[in-house]
Amino acid sequence: MAPRWLEPAGALVPSSHAAAQAVTRVPCGLMPDHRQAPEQGTSIDRSMRGTLVVFFVFYAVVIALVLGLGWKGLLHWTGELLLIIGISLAAKGISDVRREWTGRPGVWRRTQQIIQFARVGAAYFLWLRWNRAVENSAT
Repeated sequence: MAPRWLEPAGALVPSSHAAAQAVTRVPCGLMPDHRQAPEQGTSIDRSMRGTLVVFFVFYAVVIALVLGLGWKGLLHWTGELLLIIGISLAAKGISDVRREWTGRPGVWRRTQQIIQFARVGAAYFLWLRWNRAVENSAT
């Protein structure tokens, strides 16, 4: 007997209640096995990521102090950098929420839609003119 995940959609499964609940109907194709473990991503472990961030911050502080930047200057520019990062993340978050909640296109997408509408309108206009010219020349 073939493995369960190779059975066609809607195929009969054992009559146990648990198996009946695991069956999902799909329009066509093979029924996936939802009991498989999710594939592991290729991201860095959280503890390693934190260690790398701390290392790079320490490295940047040491370089800045070696180059002659005082503690006040270092704190000033750290604050400036954090302010810029915060503004950038807020703008990205606002953009994501607007797109997700409203479904409205942004400026770039709206510009592309307007250009597409203009192309369609021009093509339609030229097609009508061409048809009229052909009809007039045929008569």
